[in-house]
Amino acid sequence: MAAMAVGVALIGWAVYWAREPEYKGRTLSEWLVKRQHLTTMAEMEEADEALRGIGAPGVPWMLQWLRGDELPWWKATIYATANRLPPGLVRLKALGFVPEPWLRAESASVMLYALGRGATNALPELFRILSGPTTKEVRGRALCAIESLGGVALPCLLVAISDTSHSNRVELIHIVGNLRVDAGPAVPVLVGCLRESSPAVVTEATRVLGVLKLEPALVVPELVRGLTNLDSRVRASSAEALPSFGDAAKAAVPGLVVVLHDVDISARKAARGALFTLAPKELEKEESRMQEGPAGEQRVY
Repeated sequence: MAAMAVGVALIGWAVYWAREPEYKGRTLSEWLVKRQHLTTMAEMEEADEALRGIGAPGVPWMLQWLRGDELPWWKATIYATANRLPPGLVRLKALGFVPEPWLRAESASVMLYALGRGATNALPELFRILSGPTTKEVRGRALCAIESLGGVALPCLLVAISDTSHSNRVELIHIVGNLRVDAGPAVPVLVGCLRESSPAVVTEATRVLGVLKLEPALVVPELVRGLTNLDSRVRASSAEALPSFGDAAKAAVPGLVVVLHDVDISARKAARGALFTLAPKELEKEESRMQEGPAGEQRVY
């Protein structure tokens, strides 16, 4: 807690006394807002070049900005709705509806990566933000910034996910599933998550392992074990993930047949979908048996 406070104070001190970095006569904040509202490829490339040119000196400023205040809920709702309308139809910024600091904070959270290699310097502070007392919106921006940094964030993500006291583990696991990098080092950590008691953590780790499709010899037996979990969400997510491993998941067929009779409809549907992919003949045979009574008579539902 004390270390986090010191980190925030140092960043605030540096930003307060330093001059905002510039590139070709425009400040970082000007380039940041400009980049978010450009429409032509040439303009976007120019703004990206400017952000890369500013580089590491822009990191403390970005971190300070993404801690900006939240909008009132009604303004946030209107702004989100307006963003889904055709460009030019609604100009909320021109009307002064949305404060400039808020726009800058939102831009900082999604454009931090554009500072180039220097942006990785932000990772320790971003994870401190997640661990400290702050608003939901600021945490969301920090998560967005971490995801935008891509594969370089993976080692820090795995350290945080391994900390069972971390309050954002589900969101961090979700980010791992979105990274377009070699996520092999994440597999043992995620498999460890499958053995925990939190259904939310287990379910998200299961889903991400299905997305990654790595190390079936290690993962598939754990997913088969998940088919017997006491929580129906885990049983359903395990069934949904298994087809991703193709023939390597054939050993799960008996367990999936059992889940076809599950008390939870989501688990039954997931098992049926998995069997349809992995063993369609077994599915047909079992469904035929389910339609008959004990002595082969047609069962009436």
